Amino acid sequence: MKIGLMMLLILSLPEAIINLIMIITVSEKSDVLQLNIKNTIRFVITIALMLTATCILKPLSNTVLLSYLVNIFSYTIIICIMYRINIGILLFCSSVVVLLVSTLENIFIPFVITYVTHGVEAYFNNLPLMFLCSLPIRGLQVYGIYIINKYKAVLIVSRFDKKFRIFFVVCNLIILVTQNVFSKMYIDNFNDTSLLLQILYAACLLAIILTVYIFIYSFMYSIAKGIIKRMDDSYKKLEYKYSELEDNTSIAFSKLHSILKNNNVEEAINVIESILRELPKPK
Repeated sequence: MKIGLMMLLILSLPEAIINLIMIITVSEKSDVLQLNIKNTIRFVITIALMLTATCILKPLSNTVLLSYLVNIFSYTIIICIMYRINIGILLFCSSVVVLLVSTLENIFIPFVITYVTHGVEAYFNNLPLMFLCSLPIRGLQVYGIYIINKYKAVLIVSRFDKKFRIFFVVCNLIILVTQNVFSKMYIDNFNDTSLLLQILYAACLLAIILTVYIFIYSFMYSIAKGIIKRMDDSYKKLEYKYSELEDNTSIAFSKLHSILKNNNVEEAINVIESILRELPKPK
């Protein structure tokens, strides 16, 4: 699909801006979005690079699914270079944001293509309609930024647990592929089916998208809860050991104070040596 100037300005530019803000928000680096000259220049350059990548790579992506996958990896590389954020965390963030966009688009755009424009090519040639379809998606993305800021439990876990982060990305890619394969099947087979089958197919498409989404994310959320619980238990054990050490130290110093007050140096040395024996040996 060729990218014209108007498409770049009214579709790709807003998408790039909101996606960049979302990715940075998910990565918990919101301080780089504060308004100052340095941050503004870096933001504008990043957007320019993202749009350049869109102009070059999108015409080479002959399917919507491939376009989404290209977006994930191009966003990751560009933002990693510009903002020096860990590439693993960025891949996680990009997959989350692109999956959100894919889900929002797959919920209603296949029906616009089949019932309104009666074909994929007609839809992509109708720029005003594409713009109108993009408005609710951008609005929900903005709301998504608010939700991300409010509920960060899974995102926090992803920063500390590499295995969970990899698992999360793989699950996102599975959902992404599932959504777009079924959407393409629906669009391709639309004209060869009766109205009843079209309605059933549409209902199944929505059900499959939502079921896969809910199942995998519920599973990932339960894993995140388990990791958070383990982290909390480890912290409590550490806190208990620190409290115990603090009590023992207090007792030892009180005893030393009493011994030294009575000028019993030899006994004080014995106490210090016994404390040193209890401490771990330096490596």
